This record gives sequence, structure tokens and C-alpha cells, in this order.
Amino acid sequence: MDEVAARASTSCAPLLANPDRCALPADDACAQALVAVFAALREKRPALPERRAAAADAVATELFDVASRLGLARAAIARGACQRIAPAGAHPTEMRLAMDGRSIVARPLTALRAGRRYAVVAQGLAPDELAQLRETLVPKPAAQGLTVPPDVFAATIARGLPDDAGGIATARVTSFVGKLEREAATMPGLGPFTGVRVTLPTPVRPEQLGTLQLAFVPVSAARAEETLGVFTVLDARASLLEDRARLAMLACDPSVAEPRETKATFGNHLPHVARLVHGRLRSLDVICDAAGGAAPLGVSSADARPVALSYLLALPHDYGPDTPLVLMVDGHGGSAERIMGKYADQITARGLAVLSIDLPAHGERSVAGTDFLDALDPAALGRTFRQAAIDVVAVVQAATRCGLLLPDGDRVRVHEVRYFGYSLGAMVGAIARSVEPALGTSALVAPGGDILGWLMLRVTPDFGASYVTCLGGPQEGESCIDDGRCVAPGSCIVDPYSERLCGLITLPYELAAAAGDPLSYVTHRTGTASKGRLLVVTAGEDAALHPALATRLADAYGMRPVAPHRRRGPRSQLVQWPDVGHELLGLAGVREQVFEFLASNGRRTLAPPVAAGQPQP
Repeated sequence: MDEVAARASTSCAPLLANPDRCALPADDACAQALVAVFAALREKRPALPERRAAAADAVATELFDVASRLGLARAAIARGACQRIAPAGAHPTEMRLAMDGRSIVARPLTALRAGRRYAVVAQGLAPDELAQLRETLVPKPAAQGLTVPPDVFAATIARGLPDDAGGIATARVTSFVGKLEREAATMPGLGPFTGVRVTLPTPVRPEQLGTLQLAFVPVSAARAEETLGVFTVLDARASLLEDRARLAMLACDPSVAEPRETKATFGNHLPHVARLVHGRLRSLDVICDAAGGAAPLGVSSADARPVALSYLLALPHDYGPDTPLVLMVDGHGGSAERIMGKYADQITARGLAVLSIDLPAHGERSVAGTDFLDALDPAALGRTFRQAAIDVVAVVQAATRCGLLLPDGDRVRVHEVRYFGYSLGAMVGAIARSVEPALGTSALVAPGGDILGWLMLRVTPDFGASYVTCLGGPQEGESCIDDGRCVAPGSCIVDPYSERLCGLITLPYELAAAAGDPLSYVTHRTGTASKGRLLVVTAGEDAALHPALATRLADAYGMRPVAPHRRRGPRSQLVQWPDVGHELLGLAGVREQVFEFLASNGRRTLAPPVAAGQPQP
């Protein structure tokens, strides 16, 4: 086995050393080496102890996906299309092989377009094998959404996670996955990054590596003889558009606003804030009804009840009818008061008014025992994100149509609302921009699309999974997360049972969480969407929201690389600060970049320095 792995390392070294997709080795030595390692793993696995067998399964899964991408790369080069590694007209796809060696989960690597229809196609199989594969496709497309048979995912848990699987609570996982199945069956479409599962009649043969391909293809480009099923991709904007229309019919809120002092409110005097007001405006409660709002996107607009949404408003000294308003929304665990206290003075110093609101379950809207992000209830994300987005739309309508009430009875009616969101607030802003044309220039700082991985980091520890454990040696099975070390001859590796747990629950989790993914909104931006200029700012060392999540959001906006750490698209751009983490607003340079972009209405973007340095107080 060691000799086979060594040959694979040598054969694939030229490819690893040169990641240029157009410079693959002329021969098939690397592909053949991957096949040899896969075959050796399959041969040795039955004799391995359970934990080592789980580790071998994890390696086989990676080999299967790598070999598949290598095969796609060769096919792309043969077509002269080396910049797009996928079958003609298809989205590039990640394929994950399950422990049984038969089940394959295929997931698009670029977001599918909301509201569009895609075919799942298979290549490299005989006609009779394709016919059998069609019968195993999960979920199955249905006229009103998806069909998810009961226990189709939960039944695999007991086989994949024995009771002694590294301390994982198998019974709880089974119950959780059953809940995900039921919620997934209520989804009106496949998520933009959600995959499908098929099960082959027999285990994958080594010679099938690199030749067996599953892909997502627009229906117009799919061949019927290769098609396993046709899905409509979830477009979660419809309910938000209905909410927006309902808000426009509501009377303006007549409640009285209260003056506030900056020193008493924030603990500091903000010299550029002339007036600070705490007020209320009209929004809609789209989460709860008499039945508890169980649908993944909440209640219908007709059933949503009008509610009062509180806000903080800071006005500059020279404010008037032409003063633009910046709406600020903080991240997870933040509040309207926190983000206002941190940044209102710097923004009002540029002649802009500032308004901030609390996200649901945050600040003044906190409710004991509730959280905006309940990782164990992914279907609820669609409701909370919809609620937060319609609150943003409510601010825009109140500020531009009704005017914001002041303590003396006057109203501040603005002509333009800009947006500044951080982290979770940035994702909410991306969703709101997909339905609100009056939302103008926007800065989204540390956002993300395809948030599954972020949430899964919260899920697996709850079921007892470890991130990394020792394999071999006297500490086998023990966590090595503290220092990454194990007593020789042990090695600290990603816990194979944790990987297996992720593999078993990822697809049903994706299906249930699709309505809460910002990509279910932003990949369809026609009609009533914002056309304001957009700046996405991300951190290269972001451990909370990996920068790849911002990249996927940028892809959905049509941004393309133009320089290191820079992307551009139609009226949009992404800037990455490579050496900082999630708290990147601690850098004075980041703040200057964001606030100058907002103050100039998106016409000026300050470039980050070559070395980002350390956050400043």
C-alpha cells in the first residue's frame, strides 16, 4: 500500500506543482496512480479495524472526487475550454462517494440560477445502469417542489455510524436527519448549491474513476438519454416581493419618536451627530401565525400582521432633504446600538444620516432561548432571513415614502437609502437588494453565500463529534485539537467519524436549509432588484465566514478576478484584505474604504495597503 501511494505521489507531483488547468501532464500516469490507490484501499478495507476503515473511506471519497475532476479537466482541454472544467454547458460538480462505495452525492461548485430548470445528467454508464440510477435519485423532482421519501437518509445512519463511533450520539443523529427529511419535503425547489444522491447497482469499480460523471446542465442543453431528473431551482424572492407590495399599502406609522443623548446611549459623545432619535416604523411579522409559521419561508403576506419595528437614527449637523441615509445592520450577536455607537460618528462626519435596526432575536428584539441562527433548525433560517430582509425593505419604504418621525413632529423624508451590513447583516443586505430597487449603493462587509459549511461547524460537535483525533499509537481515538500532536506512531488527522457524520447529514441539511441561503435570492436579480453600486469586502483569514463564501456571493453577482484580491462585475466589486480575520472593521483602512465608498455613492474605492497590518482600536 505504501509503495502504491508513493507512486501516486510521484506521478501526480507535476500536476500539483502546476495548478494551471491547461498544463496537465500529457500522459495518464497521475490518473492511473489514483486508480491504483483507490483499488488498494478497497482491497485492504475489509481487514482494517473500524476507525482505520473509516479513515480509508474518507481517503477513497477524496480520490473519487479528485479523479473525477482530473477526467473533467482532460475533457475540457480536448474541447479547447480549459477555463471551464465541466461537460459542455454544465456546472462544475463535486462528487462525494459514500462509505458503501455505491452512493454518490453530486453538488454544483457554482451556484445554480434561482428560478431556472436544470437537468441532472450522468455520463460514463451503460443504458441499463442509467435506468437503475433514475430510480435511486434523491430527492426526486415534483411539480410543487421536491419528493423526499421517509427514512431515505435516516436509514443510512445506523450503518454508517455504529454506536461506538467516536462518541457520536447515533440515535440523536437519526432523529435529527428524520426531521431534516420532513422539512426538505416542504421546499418548493432545489437550493442553488444543493446536490442530489444516486446509488449505483454495484460498488464503484476502480476503472470508473475519472469516467463516471454527474453534472447539472440547463434543461435546454441536456440530452434525454443521459438525464436522471429535472429540477426547478428555488427562487425565494417571491414571498419577499409580495411582502414589499403589502408594505406599500400600509398607512404610515403615527407613533412618537424619542430624543436620545449619545453619551447616555453609547457611553461616548459623538461630536458629528447633531440629533439622535429612537423611533418606530411599520414592518410585517412574517414568521408566526396561529399555526406557528411552520412553512420554510414563513406565512403568506396576506397573513402577516403589521408590527412596530424600533430604530436608532443619527443625523449630521447639516442634514436636509437631500441628505442620503445609510441603513446599518450589525452581525450575529450585535445590535443596532452597538453598530451605531461604533460607526455613526465616522459616517455622519461625511455628511450622511445613519439609521440602524436590530436583527430578529437581537438587541431590543431578543427573546430568551431563541437565536437567529439555530443550526439544529435549518428550515427556520428561511423564516428569519425573510423577516430580517423585509425589515430592511420596511426601513426603505418608511424613509422614502412616509418619512422618519422626529420628536418635534417633523418628518425626515430622504431621497436615497444606502446600505452598510456586517457579517450576518451583510447577508441580510444581499437578500434585501434582490427585491428592493430603492436600496442604493451598498457595502457588504464579511458576508457569505452557501452558508452550509459555516452552520455544519456548529452542528457536528452537538452530536459528540471531534474535529481531529489520533490515528494509531496509544492515543488512538483521542482528540488532538489542542496541539495537533499524538504520541508516535500515531498521527493527528481529521476525525474519520466526524467526516462520515458530515457525509451522512450534509445533503438532507442542504435541502432543508436552502430557503435561508442568500444565494437562493441573489442569483436572480432582474425586475425589482437594486441596481445600486455594490462593494463586497472580505478577509483572507476569516475563520468565522471563510472567504470562499464571499467569493461564491461575488460569483453570483457576476464578478470576475481582475487583480490579486480584487474582482469586478456589473456595478459591483470585491476587495479582499488578505492578512486579517473576521473582525476586519477593526482596521482603520477597511473603515475608510467602506465609508468613502458609501459617501461617494460608490464612485470611489480606496485600495487596501499591500500589508494589511493589525487591527487598530
